Amino acid sequence: MIRGGTILAWLAAGSIGLIGGFGLRPAVAAEDGLNACGCRQGSSGACYCEKKSHCGCPGECEPKGCEEKRAKQMDKEVQEETRKAEEASRRQRAHQESSDEEVAPRREERAPERVAPAPKVHVVKMTPAQKRDLARLIKLYLAEHPNQGGKAIDQVENEVSGG
Repeated sequence: MIRGGTILAWLAAGSIGLIGGFGLRPAVAAEDGLNACGCRQGSSGACYCEKKSHCGCPGECEPKGCEEKRAKQMDKEVQEETRKAEEASRRQRAHQESSDEEVAPRREERAPERVAPAPKVHVVKMTPAQKRDLARLIKLYLAEHPNQGGKAIDQVENEVSGG
């Protein structure tokens, strides 16, 4: 019996050692280099992740596809912000256009000394027929106003338009 008891004692001690070794192994592994994402970096630099690993450790060892997910999310956010900015710009332009009629007189009342810049004149190329008509109209005007012949065209334009 002593021999049988000794053998049983050795078996019991071996079982406890094996169970204890297996029980400590995951705890040792967790302390042995796993990051918050559930991954660790091997000696060759490769990432090894557990089945329940997750993204959330940028710059560290992460499961495959995390960087792509982050890039895709960033693109979505950029597109959303761009859309919001364009929409705000459209609203602002629409608001300015609708309030220009109301704001313009107020600005003139507040700052009469400021002179608005001359509006840009859109130059349209005249056709030969339009040029002939213009020449005929100038001759008719000079026939009615013979003393206007020596004035510059811009001076005549100001007098005719009432400016």
